[in-house]
Amino acid sequence: MNNRRIESVDSTLLTSDMPLRQRLLAMPSANDAPPVTNPGVFTLVSAWRERRFAASCCRDLLALHHATAARHAQARGLDLYRLVVAAHVEGDASAADTLLRRAEESYAMWPVRRALTFRDVAHYLAVSGYWALHRGRRWVCSDIRHVVEAVIPQHL
Repeated sequence: MNNRRIESVDSTLLTSDMPLRQRLLAMPSANDAPPVTNPGVFTLVSAWRERRFAASCCRDLLALHHATAARHAQARGLDLYRLVVAAHVEGDASAADTLLRRAEESYAMWPVRRALTFRDVAHYLAVSGYWALHRGRRWVCSDIRHVVEAVIPQHL
């Protein structure tokens, strides 16, 4: 897609002093992401920072998942994910539903449609969170899937 769509996002919502919920919801969907460009000389540093951010985000989400599952023993699957995402972004169910829909569109619909997993949710929140915090810089240049898989158990 072209960068005009992305530049049209209200930049006041993407400042670091705004709540994470507002930054994530203001972001365009994954389909509107700018193309990856030549990474330059800082590829290794950029990739390390991205993996470090993703690992930290996933550890936080995993801890939040365990705490939420303990408080809401009856919640399973999407209901539990909704509670975790709402707590993560300090938002409501509507904001959590939007982020879960985006995670599903990004990871659970292609190449074949399947059920959304917590790994998908964590992967989406790590990538979009990094992008929201580093607005105007390079797009994510490393494959953080391995980082997500190392932190988030498959059975969640």
